Amino acid sequence: MNVGLAGDYKTTKMANEKIQRGTKNMLTSDAMTREDAVKSIQIGYDTAKQAIADGNEMLLLGEVGLGNTSASSAIVATMLSLTVDEVVDKGSDISVKQFEHKKQVIKDILAARKPDQSDALGVLSKVGGFEIGATIGTMIAGAETGVPVVMDGFISDAAAVLAKAIYPEIADHLIASHLSGEKGAQRVLDYLGLKPLLQLGMAVGEGSGAVVALALIDDIQSVLVNMNTLQDLNFEYEN
Repeated sequence: MNVGLAGDYKTTKMANEKIQRGTKNMLTSDAMTREDAVKSIQIGYDTAKQAIADGNEMLLLGEVGLGNTSASSAIVATMLSLTVDEVVDKGSDISVKQFEHKKQVIKDILAARKPDQSDALGVLSKVGGFEIGATIGTMIAGAETGVPVVMDGFISDAAAVLAKAIYPEIADHLIASHLSGEKGAQRVLDYLGLKPLLQLGMAVGEGSGAVVALALIDDIQSVLVNMNTLQDLNFEYEN
């Protein structure tokens, strides 16, 4: 689903729900208007609700975005009252110089935008992204309908802390597929009270972690449904 790609893409494999051609430069203005923040959440919510109505019994998260580990770091730092240094990691394979620059840019963004921890929608609009909003909406739709939502990497971590501010019981409906390699990921899962199914040191998104974990979830379900219990086997023990 395209909620904010800068380019024009015509494909039957992706629904076009574009809000804008990318978010704005957070150093100089809010990433999006408050209205567009609401719209991004609504698009994710409606799309997830339709997927559930179509018979899907589980929702897997994934996203593609440029620079969205920086946006996610700003969100997590704000919502969990952490410093930038406690949250930010390299994301992609960048040099030490680029890493230090990344941290400084996020510090400058937070100083300029001054997101308010008590206003989750305001945080999204100031330092978020359309894909993060859509992810929040998907989480809420899953929670409302009792459909499990499998988280992916650090971007879905950031979405989850905002979703929790909107829907406090959201963590009861989330499955952490893996522990992201991003520094703030463990802090988020601790905050949500979630344990990752996998710890592979992955620092990518695009739904890769959720898809890898899906096979494990299928295995767990198979054991729970098909494995014989001791009572089924009717064991008799001799003293």
